[in-house]
Amino acid sequence: MMKGKIGHATRAGLLVVLLTAIGLYTALGQIPDSVSRSASPAADTLPAPSTREDDTPVPVTDTVIHLDESSGSSQLDAPIAATADDSIQYAISSSRIRLYGNAVVKYKNIEFQAGFIEFDMQSSVLYATGLDSAGKKVQEPIYIEGSDRYTMESMTYNFKTKQARILGVMTQVSEGYLHGEVVKKLANDEVNVANGKFTTCDLKHPHFYIALTKAKVIPHDKIVTGPAWLVIGDVPTPVFLPFGFFPNTSKRSSGILLPQYGEENERGFFLRNGGFYFGISDYVDLSIRGGYYSKGSWDVRTHLNYAWRYHFTGSLDVTYSHVKIGHEGTPSAVNSSSYIIYWNHSQDRRTMPNSTFQANVTFGSSGHNRYNSQTTQEYLNNQISSSIAFTHQFPGTPINISLSINHSQSSRDSIVNLRLPQFALAMTRIYPFKRKNGVGKQRWYEKIGLSYNTNLQNALTIKEQDLFTRKALRQMRNGIQHQASASTSFNLFTFINISPAVNYSENWYLQSYRYHWDATGGRPVRDTVLGFARAWQFNTALSASTKLYGMFTFRAKSYVKAIRHVLTPSVTISYHPDFSLPFFKMYGEVQQDPSGKMLKYSHFDGTLFGGPGTGKSGTVSLALNNNLEMKVRSKEDTATVDKKVSLLDALSLGISYNFLADSLNWSPLSINARTHLFDLFELSAQLRFNPYDCTAQGQLINQYYFQRTHRPLRFESFYFSASFSISKTLTGRGKTQAPPQPLGYLPGFLPYGQALSTDFLMIDYGDFSAPWSLSCSYSYSFSRLGERVQAVQSASLYGSLVLGENWRFGFSTGYDFNSRQFTMSSLNISRSLHCWEMSVNIVPFGTLRSYAFRIGVKAGMLQDLKYDKNRSYLDNYSY
Repeated sequence: MMKGKIGHATRAGLLVVLLTAIGLYTALGQIPDSVSRSASPAADTLPAPSTREDDTPVPVTDTVIHLDESSGSSQLDAPIAATADDSIQYAISSSRIRLYGNAVVKYKNIEFQAGFIEFDMQSSVLYATGLDSAGKKVQEPIYIEGSDRYTMESMTYNFKTKQARILGVMTQVSEGYLHGEVVKKLANDEVNVANGKFTTCDLKHPHFYIALTKAKVIPHDKIVTGPAWLVIGDVPTPVFLPFGFFPNTSKRSSGILLPQYGEENERGFFLRNGGFYFGISDYVDLSIRGGYYSKGSWDVRTHLNYAWRYHFTGSLDVTYSHVKIGHEGTPSAVNSSSYIIYWNHSQDRRTMPNSTFQANVTFGSSGHNRYNSQTTQEYLNNQISSSIAFTHQFPGTPINISLSINHSQSSRDSIVNLRLPQFALAMTRIYPFKRKNGVGKQRWYEKIGLSYNTNLQNALTIKEQDLFTRKALRQMRNGIQHQASASTSFNLFTFINISPAVNYSENWYLQSYRYHWDATGGRPVRDTVLGFARAWQFNTALSASTKLYGMFTFRAKSYVKAIRHVLTPSVTISYHPDFSLPFFKMYGEVQQDPSGKMLKYSHFDGTLFGGPGTGKSGTVSLALNNNLEMKVRSKEDTATVDKKVSLLDALSLGISYNFLADSLNWSPLSINARTHLFDLFELSAQLRFNPYDCTAQGQLINQYYFQRTHRPLRFESFYFSASFSISKTLTGRGKTQAPPQPLGYLPGFLPYGQALSTDFLMIDYGDFSAPWSLSCSYSYSFSRLGERVQAVQSASLYGSLVLGENWRFGFSTGYDFNSRQFTMSSLNISRSLHCWEMSVNIVPFGTLRSYAFRIGVKAGMLQDLKYDKNRSYLDNYSY
């Protein structure tokens, strides 16, 4: 029985049906194997839409319609809201409501959208289709439940049994999309699919898919399929699977990491980068990967990630590798093991606002990168370093402390340098004589500032093979260094700035050294004297500087309004006593040879910080700096501020004279220049001249160069560098950027799958807003010391090009003019194929000559669906 008014049809109606039953839950879960392949309504328990001839529709004008209990719909417990842009009609004899044109039905958290929707109030069955009465497709049905969204050809849904029968469905599942010809949703939210497709292509007609004879979808868990095969471009391939499994959960889970397979000339066939992933918790995960080569090489790698929100994040990576290359017993054979450890840790400042804790550790065997490098930067880098540091600032005080461990290691000579631990305390500059409530002009003594630093270190320099032996304990050096300074500044005659300063340093040790003459051996012998010892020194300095301005102005309507020259001369006088005098008791003398020649030595030679040097110095240093700027009118008529253009960033000259030295009083004259042009070019140059002559071997002699050549200065060295960088945006406007650094992936080596898109040539081609970019640099250095002449020059070039949204090209090269050879060069090409991607990376020549070709699916879910062809740089070696 219907209550309300019935009149003319409205274009947009609203139907609210109050029913009392159990609501609908999740949609499109997964399906039992008993799903019917037939699309016939007779094969399903859900009825088809009514086609009775006596079912005469009545237009609905009332905006709210209620059903009483006699309607048979008393099991629904929530209202159903419906709207339609065209019309809403009610068929009295069959108790069916029909919605035309952008029809929407909402029930609890479920929503149906379609061009046509029919609802049977007696059976509580909804039918939705995208076809109108003439059979024309107008709007595909869409089913929404929570965050899940499904598109389809048609759908029949029973509100009582919570079952649905769907034809031609498409929905997103994790990173992929599931298509199904016939789909049945069960009451437990699982979904059965017949004649389905699974793909990561988001098109309705996908470029590729895995054809599924049948499948079961368990919501937010997994998809299990029967026999399946790969189809590319609607062409079935021989790739067949007896069954399939696809994860479908956003939760952390553990699982197998599939290995990569291939072949290398030197190490043989391989399976690598396979292992297991452990989703331990929301705070920690762990992956263990390994690889094996048919000729005996293998490696194991563990990678641990950890994070605690608002506290810290970090990762630990440990790799152990055994390399076996060449024929055993031959000189060129390699059979060695190596390891490397990476640890990164970052503390969140919100946990400790006044403290920081950072770790960046790289530690391992010196030769590890030779056979295990993943990037050209790793291969070419012969120095690795580590740092673990904790710092704390005491609030309300000028004191801060730091505790750190530092490490550096050279792969050339296997020398390891350690600083463990290193403790530092620093007091920022304070003004102890400054009044708390200053009234009137500041007095001169209030400008006196004091600063203090102390540094405690325990250091070790040793060969890698001796690092974990007792020899390392014997070679450790330690000490404490104190540094304090007092300085101030004031103006003389308004425009001259005067800055006096006194600096003091003192080093503490637990041992010092003495020498005695060994008559039997005929040589001096060093003795270690245990006990507290101190080495100290001080120096004073007085500097004066000023600024001189020169201005040249142009006509009022000229584009260039003015050119300004700033000249900054400065003079510094410093004094350092001779602490090798017997009065200071920090130096001694020992017989040097049987002839009785004596040698002065420091008691602190070989200690961590050393001691003061010999000789006194009284130095006058002169410096002159120049800056040249131009003021031009802004190109915009509405601009009120003129634009400044730098013509010369800096041109500086410097020289000093030690009036207390017994010889070679003058220092070399240095000239430095730096500028940039048009926001495109960076130019810098350095010149060095010496007023003294030198021997043919380049050793200085106490004779002016003018005495021999009648020229005031002897040329020593020259350095020049220039760089150019430009990129163009899609709008054609130029934009400069710093020259990119080539971080190259080594094609054909682990783990190329991810490194191809991240590590190889990390230059600017990846930014689609910059269709092309070009960076080049050139450097030249020349030095002459006596008869020794050396000239070095090199050039490098980086570029990228983007064509449309799919093609990307990048290259990197360089040229060494001395060896007349190209430096490490590389070329990469990348092509986006919608849901696939293709890349070619080539190092055409040199030690790292290699190539890699890859075409594969973009989505990580199907990352193993790919084809690779590569050659490793290790294949260049002959063993």
